[in-house]
Amino acid sequence: MKKSLFGLGIVALPAVFLVTAALIRLAGSRGLILPLEHEGYRVAPMPSPRGEAPVVSTDQPPAVAVAAPLGPPVVPRARPAAHGFFIAKQEPPGELDQEAIYEEFETTKDAAVRDTDAYLLSELWYKNKLKPGIKDRLADAHYHLVLVQDATGYTPVNFVVRCVQTFPFPDSWVSFSATLYANNQVAWTGESIRSNAMSQNNNPITSRTGGQFRNGDVLRYEIKLEQKVKNEVIWSRTLKTNEIVLRGIPDQDQ
Repeated sequence: MKKSLFGLGIVALPAVFLVTAALIRLAGSRGLILPLEHEGYRVAPMPSPRGEAPVVSTDQPPAVAVAAPLGPPVVPRARPAAHGFFIAKQEPPGELDQEAIYEEFETTKDAAVRDTDAYLLSELWYKNKLKPGIKDRLADAHYHLVLVQDATGYTPVNFVVRCVQTFPFPDSWVSFSATLYANNQVAWTGESIRSNAMSQNNNPITSRTGGQFRNGDVLRYEIKLEQKVKNEVIWSRTLKTNEIVLRGIPDQDQ
């Protein structure tokens, strides 16, 4: 008798499984079962097919739920055409319409768009993909070399060149070669110094103390910037500082 009951139970199990599966599918289609939460997702009510809000009863859980991403929904904002090359098409950085991005960066009034363009141009420069002509324009317009004289009045005379940036230049290594002019004549030429100073705003580029100078001398610097990859020059630009007229130097004849 026990063997017969055992055998009957074995035969009945598949039928029980089939009935249970059918009931689960039926309940799911009627909105009576909540799906399990998945890692990285949360359970959220699903609106009805007619667009109505889900009805939540006070004595039972929500009727239907689906997995929804964590956090608030992301609403994409319209992007300028230049961004579409990078974001929509996902093209390699070297195939971006660099001219369009640069022109938009210089002309847009939208701060968020300008910041995005600046980031793209800076990344292209850092990856050695930015066109040299665009590098020239960025350096001319946004990498300002400012020459100032130490106003303490001590001798010997002291002056320094600093950079003032209006663009996020990348942390790339660049060689700086400085030439000092006094009254339009070369007064001193420094050795080339390799540095990543382009990425540092208000940073001293070069300085000099002493020299045969008098009040009224007009000084300026020319600094050559040179970027190399495996000892090959991929970009070079010479920038000029402002001119200063030396003042407050004690008379050297006294």
